[in-house]
Amino acid sequence: MLLSLISTLLTYSQEKFTLTGTVKDQSSLESLIGVNIIIPELQTGTTSNEYGFYSLTLPKGNYNIEISYLGFKSIKTNINLDKNISYNISLKEATEDLDEVVLKQNLERVKIKTTEMRLDTINKTMITIREKELLINRYETSIEEINKQRIKLAEEIEELRDEKVSSAEQTGELNQLQERLTELGKDKLSQKDEKIYIDTARHLMQDTGIKTKIIKQYLPIMNQLINKNLADMDFFVNFSLDEEFNETIKSRHRDEFNYHSFSEGEKLRIDLSILFTWREIAKLKNSTNTNLLILDEIFDSSLDSSGTDEFMRILHNTMAKENIFVISHKGDTLIDKFPRVMKFEKYKNFTRMAE
Repeated sequence: MLLSLISTLLTYSQEKFTLTGTVKDQSSLESLIGVNIIIPELQTGTTSNEYGFYSLTLPKGNYNIEISYLGFKSIKTNINLDKNISYNISLKEATEDLDEVVLKQNLERVKIKTTEMRLDTINKTMITIREKELLINRYETSIEEINKQRIKLAEEIEELRDEKVSSAEQTGELNQLQERLTELGKDKLSQKDEKIYIDTARHLMQDTGIKTKIIKQYLPIMNQLINKNLADMDFFVNFSLDEEFNETIKSRHRDEFNYHSFSEGEKLRIDLSILFTWREIAKLKNSTNTNLLILDEIFDSSLDSSGTDEFMRILHNTMAKENIFVISHKGDTLIDKFPRVMKFEKYKNFTRMAE
């Protein structure tokens, strides 16, 4: 964890610059939408917007850039990003047919980018809603205080009228109170209108609103990945989540179960499948991802020998490029399953690395 924190601090301390520009058709000079601008070294990139504009903010350095677009010839170039640079791109139309795989890949990238933009909009809207909710509470308190003041002023006016005070000083005070009462009435109406507007906006952005449509787009991918991971660990059930993240689990014979119906080993298989699925969804949503995975005492739990072997196979095959740290007290039984082992021992009430 300390190594990860130091690495994060070093990354944020690097100087960053912005690469911007436009992408156009070399023949027609029309702006191209959805052109992929990729930085292979950082495994990140972006796409041009509806005006053909793109922007990338990266740490200072020398980068290879790959520009590709359906129906046009791809471009590879190198840029030394030591300051803010404007780099305009002209793509030449390709004469050969594009591979169907490239078409599908570009379409998927466009869909993912569109979904990311929608999620960013939803997150910003949710922040606005929370701010509006605070305003609603403040307005409700203000309205309540205004009502109390209005009632008090009305009572004072009635008392003054009943006493039939004829002095000029008291008559002026009565007029001031009436003017104040009129102002408070207008203020109350204004705050009521604002409250109605905020209530309407909050209703539109609740879980049953726009956010539900975003969740629907990710649920099929999540369910597919969860079932794939379960099958990889020899646990053949049909696992699915609904829009409220309630699970439905069916066996091969279509009998329905819930999470608590299974043994501790089977529950752990489900937990690990969901863990791996969330990592894959995070990679789809974000332009960058982490290559670090720490599993604390995962092999010390109720996972049986078969599940342990399948879990090890997943770690070796599907996560070969990850930096995985497994913390376990079963060192004697697991020492031959990992290429590198670090042992720690107690020495005079302190933990130290064994030699």
